[in-house]
Amino acid sequence: MPIDKYSLLIGKAVFSRLGSGENPHYSIEVVDNTKQYRIAVNVQSDEGSDVEYVIFPNWEHPIIDYIQKMEPGLHPIENKNGIPALDYIRANIASPNSFISLPMNLIGPNNDLNEKINQYVWRAMADSKSRIYAFGSAWGPEEQSRDQVFGFLPGYGIHNIHMNQGNDDDKHKVDNGVWQDGGLIFHFSKPDQWVAIFLKFKSQSWHTKDDDGDPIEKLTYSPLSDLKSTLMSNSIIQTASGRPEGLIKIMAARISDIEGPEQSSSVTILNISNFEISLNGWSIVDIEMNQMYLYGKIDPGMAKTLSIIGHLNLSNRGGLITLLDDEGTKVDGVAFSHSKLREPGWTITF
Repeated sequence: MPIDKYSLLIGKAVFSRLGSGENPHYSIEVVDNTKQYRIAVNVQSDEGSDVEYVIFPNWEHPIIDYIQKMEPGLHPIENKNGIPALDYIRANIASPNSFISLPMNLIGPNNDLNEKINQYVWRAMADSKSRIYAFGSAWGPEEQSRDQVFGFLPGYGIHNIHMNQGNDDDKHKVDNGVWQDGGLIFHFSKPDQWVAIFLKFKSQSWHTKDDDGDPIEKLTYSPLSDLKSTLMSNSIIQTASGRPEGLIKIMAARISDIEGPEQSSSVTILNISNFEISLNGWSIVDIEMNQMYLYGKIDPGMAKTLSIIGHLNLSNRGGLITLLDDEGTKVDGVAFSHSKLREPGWTITF
């Protein structure tokens, strides 16, 4: 079953506490207009292993257009079937190669996960107009129950601020689901800047089932079947099964004007491998899960521009572009916001 009470907490950071051995969570006290909350961010796993993280210091994503209009407070996300819910894989948040493993505490400056998070939290506390947006699983207080870290009453908060799918162990597999990942997003006023921090555990699989978020245990790829021995030593491939993330990159897109649909859109992809790849059965998918199937091939080291036809929706309001292989597994994905686009009809690069 999915995590409980999936929500988005929006508020102002007022205090923090580093994670320690007794409590491997970085804690942030947040206030809205009437209540106090605690954000509990895993900086170490339950078993004591390092957590993997990625920080985007100038984050652009269509989800920003949704959340920046929301008022401070705790917002339950009932419809976990797309934005504004968060999904590392399906919302093209990051690639598996983006994540770096880091210990909770190390001697020295800015070299552990506590410190990586702390630098943005302290900046948020100093910026009177800043906001924190925390996706995760909310908890509510029992009657007259104080917060266990900061002591305020009643003790509201949010946790599971990390990837919540791809778990294979019995203890955490029950939490698997799609469009329910956690994350920590900051908006600063001067300069106008969005910063996003995303976290996952080493044990979590990147390829998950679309219905329940469980790991996909075994994948086979007919375009790559004769090349698996080569791919097993290729750092681009995440596992020895020949999973194809990164083999073909989405490099650019020409976005049509929503006021003038006669303008054509296109997506340019690049084969970074040294072998030809068949595109038969592959597809491009947009933010609304509309799908356009591909055919033909792409030569090694070559780019190919795909004209968008059918109902694929690439507009200057922002969106997602995802490339799936012939088994429906993600190969690459990008996101673009309205702010990234210069003018309708221009080509943007990723």
